Amino acid sequence: MTSKIQAVGRYVPGTGVELRFFPDRKSTLELGLKGGFYIERSTGSTDDFTRIATIQPFSSAQWEEALNLHNGNINIELAKDFYDNLEESTGGDLNFEKGIAALKEQKAAEDFEYMIFVLTAIKDKYTAEALGLSYVDATAVEGETYQYRVKLVAESNLYTIESVPYRIVAQENSSQYQNKVYTKTGDKELSFVWLETPELSGCYVERANPGETEFVRLNKAPIYTLTGKGSEGEKRSGYSDEGLINYQTYSYRFYGNTPFGEEVMFAE
Repeated sequence: MTSKIQAVGRYVPGTGVELRFFPDRKSTLELGLKGGFYIERSTGSTDDFTRIATIQPFSSAQWEEALNLHNGNINIELAKDFYDNLEESTGGDLNFEKGIAALKEQKAAEDFEYMIFVLTAIKDKYTAEALGLSYVDATAVEGETYQYRVKLVAESNLYTIESVPYRIVAQENSSQYQNKVYTKTGDKELSFVWLETPELSGCYVERANPGETEFVRLNKAPIYTLTGKGSEGEKRSGYSDEGLINYQTYSYRFYGNTPFGEEVMFAE
């Protein structure tokens, strides 16, 4: 079986190439959090990768400093709890009366825990740094093309680890987070649909009523797409706004969280 480690990045002038990376399985993630990750880079279109860094989660002293410095940051607190409980297994003796159902229930609980963990790490840049899931290549030269890949320091006994190369041109991309929103009109309602992109997650919708300029956030909880891909291989998110007045003009803004802990507007 195969487990993948994928990365996403951006170039920030004066800073370098910022990377975030996540294994696609909980057990692979745990190996990375325990043993660390290697960062490899190639220049141009070549596959001649060179190891440029080894990333480790915070030490106990660094965790304590981070928790004190960012007191009240629930994301860091949740990440620390997850990190501290890596050694705890959710398995145990199989109850043959429950059989496969018990295994599926255990797997669902682990998948949910992993999903919450990843969403937490994405939402807060300090959390990603504390867990060793981020890296800044300060030596990147503007205008150059690079490929990065992330590998485990430890070896997996369960999976063949595939480190997926991530290619980026070291240039600022002002349109990186723009994403078209499609609108369908109905009786006293508007429905919106947009394609999921790896650069954004956890969306919010804001509305300004006819004749007004103030935008009000409509959803308290962020919108996540938890379903699989459609027939065309694309994931879609959406939102419906009901109770409107027909033949009036409403204005909307759409926001999402980047992998770098920032909320950005992707459509208006």
